[in-house]
Amino acid sequence: MKLDINKLNEAVEKALDRIFEEEDKKEKKEVKPDQWHDDYSNKEEKHVIQTRINPDTKKPEFKIPTNDKVYDTRDAAIAALKEGKKRVMKITEGDIRNMVVNVLNEMAGDEFKANGYRGVSNAGGNEIQVNDSGDAARFRLYGGEPTDWMEIEFDENGVAYVDTPSGREMLSDYMRC
Repeated sequence: MKLDINKLNEAVEKALDRIFEEEDKKEKKEVKPDQWHDDYSNKEEKHVIQTRINPDTKKPEFKIPTNDKVYDTRDAAIAALKEGKKRVMKITEGDIRNMVVNVLNEMAGDEFKANGYRGVSNAGGNEIQVNDSGDAARFRLYGGEPTDWMEIEFDENGVAYVDTPSGREMLSDYMRC
C-alpha cells in the first residue's frame, strides 16, 4: 500500500498535538502565584513557557523551562523559545507509532471492513480485509483489534499469501463475506 507523504506528515502533526494535550492534562496542578508553573495560554504555538508573580515586585515573570533566564513579557520568552529551544517530553517510540496509526486510521475513515472469514473454532475465527488496490491486507481475530497493513505476495504457483508475525496466511483459506 502506497502512503502519501503529505498525509503522513499531517498524521504526525495531529499525533504530536494529541501527545502534547495529554501531557498538558497530566502536568496541570494547583500552584501558588509566586511559584513557577507552566503557562498554557498559547497552545496554538505548540510550546510551553513558565510564569509566576515575582514576590518582591508583584509583576509577572516568564521563563523557558530549559534555562533560567527570566523575561519581563510572555512574548519575549516565546521569542527566545522559538530561537532554538524545543519542548522536551519523555515519550516512547511506541507512543508515537500508536498515535500516528490512530490518526492515520481516523483520517482515512479506516474502519475494519472484513472481506473474508476463516473459522478457527466454535468460538470464532479470523477476518481479513484487503485494501482497494489489492496489494495489502490486514487481519483480526473476530471482534478484536486489526493488525497493521501487510503486503500481499504470491508464491511460484500464483497463490496469494501474507507473511504475518504469527505465520503465513494463505488468502485462499478465507471465504468471502
